Amino acid sequence: MRRILTETNLNPCYLELEITETMAMQNEEVSLQIIEELRNLGVSISIDDFGTGYSSLKSLCLYPITKLKIDKMFMRNEYKGNQMIVRSIIKLSHSLDMKVIAEGVETKEQFTFLQKEECDAFQGFYISAPLPPEELTGYFIK
Repeated sequence: MRRILTETNLNPCYLELEITETMAMQNEEVSLQIIEELRNLGVSISIDDFGTGYSSLKSLCLYPITKLKIDKMFMRNEYKGNQMIVRSIIKLSHSLDMKVIAEGVETKEQFTFLQKEECDAFQGFYISAPLPPEELTGYFIK
């Protein structure tokens, strides 16, 4: 990673790598070492699919993570406790100085709930369907 950043002259603050919760927990010692090295370079790390794997709360304190991505399964209203889980993940993340991204936001109700809970970012069809690169630029510049 150091070599690539040097070759491309990319400021590491513009690079964010996502790892799944399950992948990070497979070998905690090695994962922790790699994540710490990447963070020392200035690269941001986010945990994807948070809440679906086997992480412990201890891991959240150990790993120098910058963002958690709440898995889209928690955005569905089919389970009674989903909103409480999402609310708890947001509060926990913020208390650990992490940003939170909610995946699978498809309705205005979900969006409004996440805004009220001070979720930092959202992904899903409510925001936009996937766009080809040539349309993406126009989406942000109007």
